[in-house]
Amino acid sequence: MGDKRTGITVFSGGTAANSLVDVFNRIIEKKNCQLNYIIPISDNGGSSSELIRFIGGPSVGDIRSRLVRLIPNPSNNQEKAALKALFEYRLPGDPSKARIEWLDIVEARHLLWAYISSPKRELIRSILNTLNLEIVKRTRPTSTFNFAEASIGNMFLTGARIFSGSFESAIYLLSMICSIPPNVSVLPAINSNFTHHISAGLEDGTTIAGQVAISHPSAPTALPDDIKISLATPSFPPLLHGGHGHGAPSSANLHPAAMAMAMHDGIKLPPQHLTIPSAGSFTAAAVTTSFSATTTPTKPTFPSLPSRPGARARSQTETEDASLPGSLPSLRTQNITFSKSDSDEADQLSARIERVWYINPYGHEIWPNANPKVIDALAGTTMVVYSIGSLWTSIVPSLVLRGVGEALAGEEEEGEEEYLDGEREQGQGQGRLMERTTTMTTTTTTTKKVLVLNATIDRETGPKSKPMTATDFVRAVAEAGEQSRRSDPSYRPHGTDDKDSADGNLGANNDQEQGRLLRKYVTHLIYLDGQETGGRLARTGTAPKVDVKELEGLGIKCVRVEGRVQEDGKEVRYDEGGLGEALEGILDE
Repeated sequence: MGDKRTGITVFSGGTAANSLVDVFNRIIEKKNCQLNYIIPISDNGGSSSELIRFIGGPSVGDIRSRLVRLIPNPSNNQEKAALKALFEYRLPGDPSKARIEWLDIVEARHLLWAYISSPKRELIRSILNTLNLEIVKRTRPTSTFNFAEASIGNMFLTGARIFSGSFESAIYLLSMICSIPPNVSVLPAINSNFTHHISAGLEDGTTIAGQVAISHPSAPTALPDDIKISLATPSFPPLLHGGHGHGAPSSANLHPAAMAMAMHDGIKLPPQHLTIPSAGSFTAAAVTTSFSATTTPTKPTFPSLPSRPGARARSQTETEDASLPGSLPSLRTQNITFSKSDSDEADQLSARIERVWYINPYGHEIWPNANPKVIDALAGTTMVVYSIGSLWTSIVPSLVLRGVGEALAGEEEEGEEEYLDGEREQGQGQGRLMERTTTMTTTTTTTKKVLVLNATIDRETGPKSKPMTATDFVRAVAEAGEQSRRSDPSYRPHGTDDKDSADGNLGANNDQEQGRLLRKYVTHLIYLDGQETGGRLARTGTAPKVDVKELEGLGIKCVRVEGRVQEDGKEVRYDEGGLGEALEGILDE
């Protein structure tokens, strides 16, 4: 039968897979084919978390990261280099300084506009000003937007979505401005104007809500809520009842926003607090939260006003913002700063992740449909690549969507072969087959499905006491695909025991049947030299172990690629040339 598939489709997240962009670019230049990146929109960390909290809508950070990374030849073009710098730029960590710098940008006074042509500058500014107006309209005494570490690219995509009313139009506009080649597409896994969150279930029964909590938990940061909590605490009765009291803050260090929120909540302030101080009578350091990439955010400087345990979560559910009614408190917090380091034993998960699913604002499981363009891309692809990155929060959220599992597993060619209904009996020399056999339809995939194995174990693929192996990675991908297929009411398991399939159990009756199930989703595994059992990387305990014999026994081809030691002398990454050759070799099979 004819095969019209010519493209390459990559499932990935943001940061990690950006290092492989040049590899894929070289391949499509040689093959003259389409390249599609499928990226989830469920990340609720970084500056995206504040946009989600205050404005609502999908997470745009990973989409923006890939689009900016795809700008062709920025080093050889002054304007492209300037655009790359603009869309990658992050505002300062201090909220007050960040807000001032944001205004400089939207008012075209910032140096970032140098070398950007006036037509593009004014187009970009019109979008940023659309977002700025939306922020001003939504600002309340109890809820203000925190500009700290905001990404200008994320702000642009959000503003473009608001302006056009379409997420894919916003992506198209940024692609056009950045001159992304027409044969490269960045597709959100879900095409939606609404926020989507995920939960993870661990083997010990624990459930974790929100991507940040799954992959790299952080302490939330929120200036207005902290001030509100401090002023409202009943442990300071003199202030609450209008007295002066010991340690009551003077008008010189009480921020006007704190006064407004206190009056909004009906808290009576002493007379000296009812006069708003002049702009120069207080310092930003006294009223802002400290944002640091390595330390926990500190409270505003009101030492005499202790806060109540749990008050932050309650106040955030009462705050007027863009979150839908019923949103879990853990999904409404700011996660502007967080650490991706998993070196601390306290940051390890209590057990392995068993499954990831989407949730509504009340925490109930939902089954969203995949972006129709994702399904179309998979239908026209020659090779699917599951990229390096966070397995459970970057790859799996795209695979469990309705339609994706069927698109991956259902595009197979039919044939016939003899199937044994009976069992093998032992005889002399060779085993003897029982006479009863039937002819059944079997399937063989026409698309290569390549899993590029991570070089290290992270929080998601631990815990360190029971890290995932390469075979576990393959199973996780296959189980996510089957989870997607089971979400379709018309799904009927075939070729396996119905009970095992319905329960999502890939532990089929024999290795042959299990291998057939796994190969629906993964046909090839690429791994670093030394990750095989007994290899130098496997012995360190920090890399997923590859049992080549086990995987090839399941019919999955294993391809070894040389690694490249990083400057720190510890981390090993794929050699780009070697990885490209491996992918091309698989493509040409």
